[in-house]
Amino acid sequence: MYIKQDNINKIQEKFFYGWIIVLISALTAFFSAPGQTYFISGFIDFYIETFDLTRTTVSQYYSLATLTAGLMLPFVGRFIDNHGERRLSLIIGMSLSLVCIFTGLMFSPFLLIISFFLLRLLGQGSMTLLSNVVVPKWFFKKRGFALSLITVGSVVGSIFIPPLNTLINLKYGWRMSWYIWSALLAFIFIPIVYFFLINQPEDVGLLSDNENVQEQKNNKVVHALIYQWTLSEVLKTRSFWLMAVASSVPALVNTGLFFHLYSIIELKGMPITMAALILSLYGGLSFVFSLISGYVADRVNPRYLIFGSFIYQIFNILLLNYLSTTLLAIIFGVNMGIIAGIQGVSFRTIWPNYFGKENLASISSFRMTMMVIASSISPLLIGVLYDHFKGYSEALMLMAILSALAGLLALMAKKPEAPEIA
Repeated sequence: MYIKQDNINKIQEKFFYGWIIVLISALTAFFSAPGQTYFISGFIDFYIETFDLTRTTVSQYYSLATLTAGLMLPFVGRFIDNHGERRLSLIIGMSLSLVCIFTGLMFSPFLLIISFFLLRLLGQGSMTLLSNVVVPKWFFKKRGFALSLITVGSVVGSIFIPPLNTLINLKYGWRMSWYIWSALLAFIFIPIVYFFLINQPEDVGLLSDNENVQEQKNNKVVHALIYQWTLSEVLKTRSFWLMAVASSVPALVNTGLFFHLYSIIELKGMPITMAALILSLYGGLSFVFSLISGYVADRVNPRYLIFGSFIYQIFNILLLNYLSTTLLAIIFGVNMGIIAGIQGVSFRTIWPNYFGKENLASISSFRMTMMVIASSISPLLIGVLYDHFKGYSEALMLMAILSALAGLLALMAKKPEAPEIA
């Protein structure tokens, strides 16, 4: 059951219902927060004290849980494609609400491992995946811009949730925060999904971009709208693997740099508050440039935007390596936000543009697994290089080289021809 057809028709008289779907997707990104690192990091000190653990042990639990959860995402993607975004949003939303209660009640380190795994699988993995796969079914011409608006949920969450949780943790205890988020998921997110989320416009007699049938027939890219690649077909294409590897590099580079950023800044002789400023600049500007990039991606092949962003990233990594002043540190943070905005929207846009929308969850989950693996090894890789060379220069040079290779791979990943016209 969802919103009645009469109500949809009334909304359609004012604006396209697809924009409601964008809003719900942004809310999905926001409510993925309990599984995101920016959320969980605020509880680490409480876990260390409550369960008498070392920081290294908790970090190992978290890395293992993240990696294991990432390997499960292809199964989640298959379920989404087979049963629809609405049904899976309800199931995953209710499950995440229960896991929040479980986390608030846990009383042993073993349960902490289970909590990390379920939070990462349901929140960071499944909810993020859901927020990205339903919008492309409602938009084609404005797909890039629509996808860029989803980042509002993530940005708002990363800015406001950590300080809110901190206040609750200090006043009522860390367990209360988890109970509150369980209630928010149960009484806000789930009802919104139940009544308003619709898998695709065809389910309620609409078409992508609010076109009518004749407009869609006259569309020059009608074949791209009709042919829907299966996962098995996609995995046989050269373009998928080139672009999937390229999309894993930002996860590797950014996770590693964020994890070690305070240490890098301190070694440059600057206060660690500069690292916090860089992260703030990153969050705000990534959202702004997501909107700009979404607009551009609807008019320019996203492949070229991705290539350009990696060239930009190379110079920014080199800037970090030779950082010497506060001004350069600020410029580095600004550049990171711009690069993230370009890459985030461009990669999300290119998958439905290349392979259609029918099996998008399966396809996206497969490449998300590669991204999770890359992000899970990055902090350790940079740490090992730091210990061996007694500095970060060699690790940063490696990040620059990987960025250059990723840019070339993305440039080579042209849109494949559908099997029926190959």
